[in-house]
Amino acid sequence: MASVLVIGAGLAGLACAWRLQRAGFDVEVLEREAAPGGRARSREHEGFLIEPGVGVFASRDNGLHGLARHVDLASDVQSILRFPDAIDTAHGMAAVRPIEDPLFVQTDAVHRSDAWRLGRLRVEALRWRRELDPVSEKAIGALDSLSAVTWLDRVVGRGLRRERVVPYASALAGMNVEALSAAAFLRFAERLRGVRPQYLIGGLALLANRLADRLNVRFGCDVSAIESEDDGARVRYRAGAREGRAMADAVVVAVTGPSMASLCPKLVPSERGFFESLSFARRTVAHLLFDAAPAVPHRMIAFPPRDGFGVSALEVAHHMRGAAPSGAGLLRAVLSEAATGRLSGATDAEVAGVVLDNLERSAVGRLTPREVIVDRIDAAAPIAGPGFFASLARFENRVERTPRMAFAGDYFAGQGAEAAISSGLHAASEIAHALPPRSVSRVV
Repeated sequence: MASVLVIGAGLAGLACAWRLQRAGFDVEVLEREAAPGGRARSREHEGFLIEPGVGVFASRDNGLHGLARHVDLASDVQSILRFPDAIDTAHGMAAVRPIEDPLFVQTDAVHRSDAWRLGRLRVEALRWRRELDPVSEKAIGALDSLSAVTWLDRVVGRGLRRERVVPYASALAGMNVEALSAAAFLRFAERLRGVRPQYLIGGLALLANRLADRLNVRFGCDVSAIESEDDGARVRYRAGAREGRAMADAVVVAVTGPSMASLCPKLVPSERGFFESLSFARRTVAHLLFDAAPAVPHRMIAFPPRDGFGVSALEVAHHMRGAAPSGAGLLRAVLSEAATGRLSGATDAEVAGVVLDNLERSAVGRLTPREVIVDRIDAAAPIAGPGFFASLARFENRVERTPRMAFAGDYFAGQGAEAAISSGLHAASEIAHALPPRSVSRVV
């Protein structure tokens, strides 16, 4: 039986290990932390679900739904109630009409000329719908070289882009979509068009835990080096005070992109260059806990950028089952990238003060939570900026490859849990096709 080491027990690594195990491979997962999940990790605090990452997914995320069925969690997948979203405008809160289209941001306050421009945006997006595959030469040439900002300004104008389209899309994405290429922005919007937003009772960490329970996962293994040759793979790690080595027929590296190059000293130049070029958005979330749920009649509120205003989105989490005790309230305030940078050295209390001050100055008004919990994620989401898909296509089509090694991460497939899972399943298929029929391995 051929053996495979998977480095990283995030959703990408767990999905890869699950598929390889089902295919008959001897699989072991090494994870640095004490629990699985990676960026999907969450925790319980006095009955509240503290989920720093983006826990919402789409009804047609087939990979995620398939794994949920496999670990008996299908009944815990719930659709989010149809509360309207909103955008905080200079004239007050404007409800976004629930038309299941993240580009057609119609609100009660939109002018007729703006409505025409938004309609044009939808038409332009449909025009490119068939050209948004990452390896499409047409999309790479025409859209991947453009920033989302440049493309949107051409289609809808600067004002509508800043005040409507980008704030709402950024709130849905959990990152500033202005950093994306036009191709990445349109692929993101297309993925959400016409789908129902859903969540998992207990958070996506529950899916990670269920998968880990069915796999051979060694926690507390801090991997320091990964090497592979034509005859197999070798991994060095530290577990507490002990140095360890593991050997297998192949290895899948499912860690955050920036650390890939340092962990794998013998990557071929094309692979090293790709991983060194990756960039990630940071995410700071303030979880506002209330004894009684505040009267916020929206699922999510997006905030356009303003001088001195650091909150980009406010998510109403207590509408989701299991997120808060009965009758209690839970809001998640997501800081903008600029505010995250400004407050990188601030205390949690200082971040909480900025969030509450910002919300009081908005149409939300004054809030008095009983507690504020702040989470920071340094590499929350991959940034597919201009030129990214051209770089990805060169990586996928590379002739020279590090032997017996595959890679998994959401940066190959987009953003969110589904992207991570899809990349893990793809890496498993790559290993299954690359390994010879009979291999011998050993673990030290």
